[in-house]
Amino acid sequence: TTEIYTLSLHDALPISPAMLFTALALLLFLQNRIVAATMASIVLVLVKETGVVAPLVFGLWLTHERRWREALWFLAPVVALGLWIGILAHATGHWAGSEEFTQYNVYYPLHPVRLAINLARRMYYLLFANFHWIGAFAILFAWRTSRIFRTRAWRIAWLVAAAHVVMLTAFGGGVLERYLLPVLPVLYAAMAAGL
Repeated sequence: TTEIYTLSLHDALPISPAMLFTALALLLFLQNRIVAATMASIVLVLVKETGVVAPLVFGLWLTHERRWREALWFLAPVVALGLWIGILAHATGHWAGSEEFTQYNVYYPLHPVRLAINLARRMYYLLFANFHWIGAFAILFAWRTSRIFRTRAWRIAWLVAAAHVVMLTAFGGGVLERYLLPVLPVLYAAMAAGL
């Protein structure tokens, strides 16, 4: 007898709410749908606090473009996160839920050696593990030989991905691959574009 194994999308690529709303907020922002991107960003920060990097990047980008009024929209996700942290502090007596959580996720990773090791592990996962090196080579080749990644959209996407990696490296006690899920849509799109 022959057994046929099926692979669901969940098995191939786990989808997290943070991944979904980061990708959605980025797409809406690139489509210049500022209010919708803000709403997606609010949901993003409420499902994953570290997702605050995306609306911060959007707001800073619009500020850089001197689009002041539109940039102000991206204060709303920061306010929503602030309200959530306030509710958490009121309920638990600590802004992060507990002192142990804060020690492990905020202070512990900031040692220079841990920062370097965490960054190396994240870069290994994103650019080498699971045959990602093939796509990383395609990105590098396309970057050097074409202008595909020199558009506004790609600069913003790279900035969101880089900010997310930096945030997780500096403020993430557990170096788990699943924390990088919000970066994968940008990475895989870049790999496909490079190929």
